Amino acid sequence: MVPFLKFVLLVLSTAVLICLAVVFSACTSTSSPQDLFFMEVKLTGFLKIDYLNLVRFFDLPGGSVVNSITGLAENDLSDQLHSLLLEYYAVGLWSYCEGKQDAQAFSNCLGPSAAFFFDLLELLSILKGYCCVLYWIMAAYIIMFIAVFITVFTGLVRFLLAKLVTIISSVVSSILIIGASVMVTIMYQLLTRGINSTLEQAGISASLGPRVLAASWLAVAFSVGSSLFWIVERCCCCCL
Repeated sequence: MVPFLKFVLLVLSTAVLICLAVVFSACTSTSSPQDLFFMEVKLTGFLKIDYLNLVRFFDLPGGSVVNSITGLAENDLSDQLHSLLLEYYAVGLWSYCEGKQDAQAFSNCLGPSAAFFFDLLELLSILKGYCCVLYWIMAAYIIMFIAVFITVFTGLVRFLLAKLVTIISSVVSSILIIGASVMVTIMYQLLTRGINSTLEQAGISASLGPRVLAASWLAVAFSVGSSLFWIVERCCCCCL
């Protein structure tokens, strides 16, 4: 019975690591799958907006702010927007990519960084405090990934206090992945709603990425199951 439990918990722990690898790999390079992201922001309509509507929407006095930023005349504003912004932005855990709707791959991606935040949201003044929440989420994912490795390692080797370390690391990893998944789901739901409600008239829309969120919540299910199996396996060993 015990060997079977150990095999099951190793499969569950491996499944957790695979799910986290999917989350970590989203929007990290131009070769990343285009359907893996937490949130996608489309600027297709915004790039077509004319000068007067742009000034009116962002309440810019006489267009002086726009001109000071771009350094261009009104007729050249559309060309400047097209040169600076692409049609959509896909946001991952610690980086984002940009591209065109009909392209087969991302045009450009920001290098992965633990200090990452989607600066377009700061520019558009959406969801204050976004950076602090995101840093906590990234830390939770990273610590959880390490905790799963510790759980697997201590479960395979025998040493003093191995049972205690295994159970603690397994429970900690489950708590962290639950907290991170809840926070990242709520945060990006608020972001998409905020963008769609306040910037829809400017031609900007946002949507959630179901695949990466599903991978995160699958990691929750596998992690909780793994924790239960680790506890049962350790208790069975103690009873034998």
